[in-house]
Amino acid sequence: RFRNLLTLSDLSINVNIFNISKLSFEQHYEQFFKCNTHRIHSLYISNPIVIDLIFSSIKNDILLTRLRILYLKNIDLSDCEDFFDYLVLLPQLSTLIIYSFKKDCDRIIIYDKLFRLPALKYCQLSLNDSSNFPREVFSTAYDTVSPIENLIIDCNVYFNELLHILPYVPHLR
Repeated sequence: RFRNLLTLSDLSINVNIFNISKLSFEQHYEQFFKCNTHRIHSLYISNPIVIDLIFSSIKNDILLTRLRILYLKNIDLSDCEDFFDYLVLLPQLSTLIIYSFKKDCDRIIIYDKLFRLPALKYCQLSLNDSSNFPREVFSTAYDTVSPIENLIIDCNVYFNELLHILPYVPHLR
């Protein structure tokens, strides 16, 4: 009876995945994630292996339609295009916090993808400072306007980066 109450419920779930082995996560994924994707409200992940497992299988299996808060720590953003393309499909994602450990991520691509997220209001990026600061301009037109109201970039932001970021985020507070 309790199991039915839990599985048939429409209550929101907050998921914290910090220190978990790959095997344990795979078991939880099959038993819990797949049948509760419509209930997951927030997702906190700090294990790079789990991040890769979730977002490699998620785009094929499930869509977290009620996900509002996504917190990723220790993520490798060097190959992030598929990850951000998946995030665009999340209609309620309003808070995104990313702590990356890689130095050579392409920040232009990250900004370009971030500004396309339809419901994002709060974004915090903690990126390792790169010796290769972006010199190129964004590929999207300035008519792309992001709903972001709070943007925190915790790394060195170069002046040319700032000049390219500001037109996309007119709602900053």
